[in-house]
Amino acid sequence: MNTETFISDLLEKYPSSTVQDVCKALYQSCYGCGHFVDDVQACKERITTEYASLHTGTSQHVEPLDGNYVRLCLSILDDGMSADTLASLFAASARKEPYAIVALEEKLSTLKQMIADGRTPFDPSASLQWISDWKDGTYLPISHSERYRNTYHPSYRVIHKDFVPYIPVLLHIDRNRKDHMVIAIDGHCGAGKTTLGVFLKQIYGAAVVHVDDFYLQKHQRTQERYSQPGGNFDRERLEEEVLIPLHEGKTVRYHWFDCSTFSLSADRITLPDTGMTIIEGSYSMYPDLRKYYDCSIFVDIDPSMQIQRIARRNPDLLDDFRKKWIPLENAYFEAFDVQNACDLTIKTQ
Repeated sequence: MNTETFISDLLEKYPSSTVQDVCKALYQSCYGCGHFVDDVQACKERITTEYASLHTGTSQHVEPLDGNYVRLCLSILDDGMSADTLASLFAASARKEPYAIVALEEKLSTLKQMIADGRTPFDPSASLQWISDWKDGTYLPISHSERYRNTYHPSYRVIHKDFVPYIPVLLHIDRNRKDHMVIAIDGHCGAGKTTLGVFLKQIYGAAVVHVDDFYLQKHQRTQERYSQPGGNFDRERLEEEVLIPLHEGKTVRYHWFDCSTFSLSADRITLPDTGMTIIEGSYSMYPDLRKYYDCSIFVDIDPSMQIQRIARRNPDLLDDFRKKWIPLENAYFEAFDVQNACDLTIKTQ
């Protein structure tokens, strides 16, 4: 979608918009939240108050903007997202956009041309003057017009579009939230399991355990072990050192795999008690381990995109992934029907 199409669609959907409302949408498209969120609790309280007076719900929770951001309607709380999660999502989206003013002025140039050509309902003289005055004020953040607010009752938060694919995960977690949750993230290498784990840590403050820390030691790497679907990681040690203590409410302390020596570290990682633990990595949904999880997520990816990502990330190991690691993963997925065993699947692009 280009800026001209975005503006035309916006005016068709919201015909009572003023030039101020269009400029606000273009501003949000470039600047996002427009500021940093230093008090997530206060943000949550504002969301809760605004949601209590929500005029109407909507089935379209996500409204794309003309850039890297979207509007996420507060009606998402109707579907089970908590105000805490939405506030954290909003805070995670607040970031500096160093070239935002350049992008904004390009979009405003399109808007001004559309106004001058009579392709908007706006009075050219008054609207172009409004934009000029706004520029003189160095494009300060603006509110919706009173007419727009009275007509459409907007209630939303601006979030980064990169987070949109994760919304089903957030909804599933919030709908099934417990005081102590253990969540598995399985799926194809290169699909974004680690990225999702980092994201959930950011949103929920979760502790993350990487399956990569449970590679087989040198003496365990036998042909017999590799011939077993899912046999190429130490599931027994993951269960003993992490999952059983978590299940029993005990402190988790585990050794990590040292790839420089193909052996275990001398020291151990102590897992913080955050109320949520993510077990992230391929093979985390091995059948013997599933009973420990409160939620499981499969991260899928198109095979061609998978190869492209691995080539960018590990170009020297691409051949090993093609010939060894991807076939081993696929054998495991097929043998244990892993994707269907997970609570939900997300597909990354």
